[in-house]
Amino acid sequence: MAPAGSIEAFHAAMEAGADACYLGLGDFNARKRAKNFTEEDLRLAAAFAHLRGKKIYIAANTLVFDRELPALLDLLDLAADIRADGVIVQDLGVLSLLRKYYPDIPVHASTQMFCHNSLHAAFLVKRGVSRIILPRELSLDEIRAVTARTPCEYEVFVHGAMCFSFSGCCLASSHLFGDSGNRGRCRQACRFAFRSGGRTSHPFSMRDLDARPLAIELVRSGVAALKIEGRLKPAEYVRDTVSAWRGLLDSMKTQT
Repeated sequence: MAPAGSIEAFHAAMEAGADACYLGLGDFNARKRAKNFTEEDLRLAAAFAHLRGKKIYIAANTLVFDRELPALLDLLDLAADIRADGVIVQDLGVLSLLRKYYPDIPVHASTQMFCHNSLHAAFLVKRGVSRIILPRELSLDEIRAVTARTPCEYEVFVHGAMCFSFSGCCLASSHLFGDSGNRGRCRQACRFAFRSGGRTSHPFSMRDLDARPLAIELVRSGVAALKIEGRLKPAEYVRDTVSAWRGLLDSMKTQT
């Protein structure tokens, strides 16, 4: 599953062998700083993907205020019209809207929902979630435990940036700049340099995730999708990363 922060990145992912792309429009997605998609872009991308047996997932994974509900409903109407293969959500109110008024659209629980255990997963399944995107901070054993105890589709990140905080719980950007990561405006304060004791360092900047050494174990753990992070990345990065993972997964078919 590949990131598409722009129409160019979408086509790069498709050409490199992605099975699905996740993307956002201007509002309600956790990467508002990405180029993102216009309505016309989205319609074209959905038609292109579906003609080729690929899938499109729309990110609506931020917290939503009451005044924004009419605009949110416009987005959900569009998702229904293009036959989106899923909508990724963080807000429980958005989840309830989807289940009540858009029963045919699969709902994916964003990693921003910070589902760290099987009880949380069971709670989400009972409320109509069809896929849960597990947070990046879970270990392989913890992923196995959740997938074994609560039947559902699960998705895990396998490549890209890591967050220093628990997924969906970081308030650093909001505290420092008034730009909340839960509203799609994370300023990535964890990437900043800090000076202490006469030295400059990056104590909160984690190395990017690269789960290729664990690929076979992740596939065997019961997850349904392997996700590449990077909606702020250029099309060239998306093409190269998707191509590398496509080749790896294809080579593993006889081993799994």
